[in-house]
Amino acid sequence: HLAYSFSRLSSQQIPEDVRQLAGLVLMQSVRRHFTKFTADAQNFVRAEMLVALQDVESPAVRKTAGNVTVRIASRMGLAAWPDLLPTLLGLVQSGKPHEVEGAITALRVVCEDCSEDMDEATLDALVPQFVGLLQS
Repeated sequence: HLAYSFSRLSSQQIPEDVRQLAGLVLMQSVRRHFTKFTADAQNFVRAEMLVALQDVESPAVRKTAGNVTVRIASRMGLAAWPDLLPTLLGLVQSGKPHEVEGAITALRVVCEDCSEDMDEATLDALVPQFVGLLQS
C-alpha cells in the first residue's frame, strides 16, 4: 500500500506531505526488509518507484523515489534489476523535464552507491549519455 500511495495517488487525492511520508516509510522498509519481500512484492515496488520518478507534481516525490530506487539497487545489486539503467537512460532521453530530473537524480546516486556493480560495458553505455546531457 505504501508504494501505491506514494507513486500513484495525486496531491488532489492525498496531501503531498502524506505521499512523502509514505515514501520515507517505504524507504525504511526496503532498507530493513526488502530481501524478505516476496518476488511479486519486490517487482511491484521496483515498478512503482519507476513511476514515482516521473511524478509530474512533486520534485520531493521524485527525489524520494530516486532514493528508494537506489536503496533497492544497493541492497539487491544492479544485476538483480537489469532494466533499471536502461529505463533511467530512457527517461533522461524523454525530454520531459520532470522525467529527466527524476532519472538524473537516481542515476547520480546509483553511480555513487552502486559503482562496484558497474562493469566496463555499463560505464561505456553511461558516459556518452552523461556527456550528451552536458552538451545540451
